[in-house]
Amino acid sequence: MGVNLRCNVIKVSESKIPNVYLISMSCDETSIQMDIHRSVNIVREGDLAEVVIDKEVPTYIEGRDFVAHGYVISKKKVDASVRIYVSIWGYLIVIDTSNKEVADFFNYMDKVYIKISV
Repeated sequence: MGVNLRCNVIKVSESKIPNVYLISMSCDETSIQMDIHRSVNIVREGDLAEVVIDKEVPTYIEGRDFVAHGYVISKKKVDASVRIYVSIWGYLIVIDTSNKEVADFFNYMDKVYIKISV
């Protein structure tokens, strides 16, 4: 059983890297910042997105949902929260959470799948 979050897409902006967007999402006790190539981005500012992060391939709708896999490359305590870094094909996802269940789900070098649907 993975991590299931309902997130508000706060900001979608262009990166300094061509064709790459930076996405910021707020999900209760968790925030997510991620890089994504514009050709596979499915979210816009103001969207309500479902984010699933699991160690198994999540159920998804091909052509509608964004699904990728990557590896947990770092996990560290920052003040009252835990910051988890996940690399997907060299793009970075930063999960900052004060939710103990979310933080405890991740371990170094775990292969994880992320699904985003709107």
